[in-house]
Amino acid sequence: MNFVSQQESSFLRFARHLSAILTVMYGLVPLLVDLNGVYEAPYANINLAFSAVLLIFIYALPTKVKYFHHSFKFTDRRSTALTLIIFASSLYCFYLFPWHEDRESWGASLSAVFRALWFVVGVSYINSNERTRLLVMLGTVILMYIDQSRTYFLLLLIILAIRSDYKKLALLFGVSLAVVLGAVRSSDSGSGLDFLLYGIVGEGYNATRAVGQIYEASHMPIDTFSHLASTFFQPVTLPFDLLMQKYFEESYRLQDFYLSTLVDSYLSETFNPMGGWYITADFIYYGYFGFVLMGLYLYITWVFSRIYLDTKLFPFGAFFLFIAIKSNPFIYWKFVFYLIFISLAYKALTLLFNSLPSFRAKTLAVGSAS
Repeated sequence: MNFVSQQESSFLRFARHLSAILTVMYGLVPLLVDLNGVYEAPYANINLAFSAVLLIFIYALPTKVKYFHHSFKFTDRRSTALTLIIFASSLYCFYLFPWHEDRESWGASLSAVFRALWFVVGVSYINSNERTRLLVMLGTVILMYIDQSRTYFLLLLIILAIRSDYKKLALLFGVSLAVVLGAVRSSDSGSGLDFLLYGIVGEGYNATRAVGQIYEASHMPIDTFSHLASTFFQPVTLPFDLLMQKYFEESYRLQDFYLSTLVDSYLSETFNPMGGWYITADFIYYGYFGFVLMGLYLYITWVFSRIYLDTKLFPFGAFFLFIAIKSNPFIYWKFVFYLIFISLAYKALTLLFNSLPSFRAKTLAVGSAS
């Protein structure tokens, strides 16, 4: 049995801390806003119970055993010229098709490509010098505010901050700006401390609305076998599921179909009206047995995320758990597979650029300076 190094073990523990902080926020915010009469959250107590159990499961995740390290996905090969081209293209694309305004057109699909592409560009600088790393973080913040989406950018900022010489300050900088963006996207958020507080409350409350909807409709029947099988096998079956659904749209159901249909059919209201997600929503339907199911899913997600995403550069998979907490299994694993595909495309692109005579000398010079 192989074990991770002391440094990598510390990264894994930190990844758990981040997921734990998010879980505490999702657990407490609905309770606090309900008790203070800010919003109604009749599901706050059961949501808190699930959050407490989820917190226990998070800290039970292993940080010693080394699963798999791959070097063929995320790469530290890079080209300054290619980085600048991708940054400028991303900036222009996000300006034309920002996430907060357009999620359906061909332009929205193009923006999605550039979000993932900038992420893999950013992680290629994870072992560069501090000045370069901070410049990449600054570029990430600029793109995040133009596009007004957070998932890719926040994850990248966290990963780069962990490797920064100014770790705590860089982490505070990245997370605070992501919280501010959450408030910016909403109106009537005030200013100063109220502004930051609104970003936290808005995220914590809106993401748990689905928990309340599913809990309210939990006495209604669904195909539990299909839902659970789809949930637990997503890390393996998702590419197959997408292919089957494309050709058998009317009969083949994806993982997120069952609970969304439950709410749409029996509550006659828009499912998850404010967007966002909290993973307990996928298991609260099963009552207290959902505790066991949630723990099993969390462990599977931790293991497979590390199998697919860890590299010799960094244990990326552990930090993706942060995203899994705020995404349903279908969205999360689609995100993972999509990012792997983009990372392989970027690696091929950097190899092409670095093979061109006009770029090779420049790239080697930058690489030696980093």
